[in-house]
Amino acid sequence: METPTLFICLYIICLSVFGLSTAADTLSSGQSMKDGEKLVSTGQSFELGFFSPGNSKNRYFGMWYKISPETVVWVPNRDKPLTDSHGFLTFSHDGDLVLVNQSKSVVWSSNLSRVVKNPVAQLLDTGNLVLRENSSLNCDDYRWQSFDHPSDTLLPGMKLGWDVKIGFERCLTSWKSKDDPSPGDYTFRLNINGLPRFELLGSGKIYRTGPQFGIQYNGSSMASNPVIKPLFFYGENQMYLLYEVSKSEFIIRLLTNHTGWLQLYVANQWDLFNRSGGCTRRIPINCTKEEGFVKLANVKIPDLLEFWLNNNMSLEECEAECLKNCSCTAYANSDVRGVSGCLLWFGSLLDVKEYKEDNYGQALYIRLPKSELDFVHNSAKKKRMVIAILMSAIAALFLSATVYCHQIQNRIIKSKGSKIKEEDVDLPLFDLATIVNAMNGFSEDSLIGAGGFGPVYKGNLFTGQEVAVKRLSRDSRQGLEEFENETILIAKLQHRILVGLLGCCMERDERILVYEYMQNKSLDYFIFG
Repeated sequence: METPTLFICLYIICLSVFGLSTAADTLSSGQSMKDGEKLVSTGQSFELGFFSPGNSKNRYFGMWYKISPETVVWVPNRDKPLTDSHGFLTFSHDGDLVLVNQSKSVVWSSNLSRVVKNPVAQLLDTGNLVLRENSSLNCDDYRWQSFDHPSDTLLPGMKLGWDVKIGFERCLTSWKSKDDPSPGDYTFRLNINGLPRFELLGSGKIYRTGPQFGIQYNGSSMASNPVIKPLFFYGENQMYLLYEVSKSEFIIRLLTNHTGWLQLYVANQWDLFNRSGGCTRRIPINCTKEEGFVKLANVKIPDLLEFWLNNNMSLEECEAECLKNCSCTAYANSDVRGVSGCLLWFGSLLDVKEYKEDNYGQALYIRLPKSELDFVHNSAKKKRMVIAILMSAIAALFLSATVYCHQIQNRIIKSKGSKIKEEDVDLPLFDLATIVNAMNGFSEDSLIGAGGFGPVYKGNLFTGQEVAVKRLSRDSRQGLEEFENETILIAKLQHRILVGLLGCCMERDERILVYEYMQNKSLDYFIFG
């Protein structure tokens, strides 16, 4: 009888030891979590464990998406890294959750204000790590939660703002660099002096939203995004922003990154969970004469991965050219005014976004087999059904993991009279003062070349990024409308063989293009890699 009893005891011990490495979402009193072990939320959304970011050899404790381990959303010991893999997470005698290094010194603590006799830490599927009393009948009775201590990322349900009564602030602080999670130079916070407003701060004020009036939040792209519901709470003791996801299939996060950008990421969970091959057309194109095109109006055109461009073709000629090639999947005008020019796409159509407003985006003509064309044309709900048919052909029709990243550039100021909108091309408009400061007043020391367009200068933005600036010569015959159209086209023709266009400036009489600065590299390097 002793052998079965011993076996049962060993089995129970094995369960307690290996529970963390399977699918455990809780850490109980008496347990510890070593480097290499993880907590995984019940719905398999988030993981908690140890990691080393980028090229760093330091070890940090943090949380990330289970399907995207490189996307870290929370780091508690960001300014106190571990230098080896001997750290572990456990509970103190008072019930605090503590991170301990090899020498048994506490690196980080939840720092509870009162003793918890029988603590349990649980990783929720929202990305919230909570600490509660195990005997509590109320599962929401948290003694501590990670949502109250954000790093650089705001998740749905997290508060960004103030508990005024106790003077407690929740804000986002960037990483120092992509390899260093320690607190960086940029902070996104709620300023409650006067009317409350959100500000992105670096060496100075970079960007702001608001002010807020009542409970309505109209300050940024959150307010206009169809899958996000931002809520602003404005009371005597509490002032904060949080946002909810109106469609459960989307994953959303707001990031203050290490270069001083405020970024809103929206990803389709289906796309993230099905990375192997993506979707496929319901009926494939077979290159017959009966195939045709359906028009999608007001869309952001696909990414130019495999494309062909001819600026001298009419739209009718463009359609005919696409039909000649069995690999051609879509076409559009290369001139945003719809006058002339032909863009052809081959293969997958990536990064397509439909705008609700009529004056955003442009028309895209997508190739379909005859049976699908008949289905579309006979339907009263043409646009919705076209989108349903083409969910596979447009690998990220709405928003996928790397498709939609709304980036708010520093100090964006719209020029009066300009027709360019940020939503048209996702292209920031720089104010002249920023450009002049970055180019050292357009001094001769900053001049690096000249051409038919005008002089080219080299300088540094306030973030430290090196840029090259083309300043349109006053002797150029190019007018405002031509400059705007050319700028929009260049922005949409971003490609690996082209130097990236970061933005433009049209203030007073200035016409300026801001590019990434490429140092000591020849054209063949960028073409052939």
